[in-house]
Amino acid sequence: MVFVGTPNAPETHCGNEGGAIPATTVEKTPLIAEKPFITSDGSEFSLVVPNFNENTSGSTAVFDDSNSSKIDFKNVYVASSSDTAETIN
Repeated sequence: MVFVGTPNAPETHCGNEGGAIPATTVEKTPLIAEKPFITSDGSEFSLVVPNFNENTSGSTAVFDDSNSSKIDFKNVYVASSSDTAETIN
């Protein structure tokens, strides 16, 4: 098992003595790109695109103007299964 940037992860070890699963632990994530997500203020939708982060551990609890970009959904193309690559690009 590999743990990257995971607080309280087990120490790195080999073997399976006592039923333990071998683990490799890296204290901080060298580079991470959180997934974009959709938000709504009740009447308008936005796409929130988190910034890249370096040398972090744990989760990002809050996304705001300091660590993400918010794109009005009017400027987002939502593809459908009938779209061709030409249409999307």
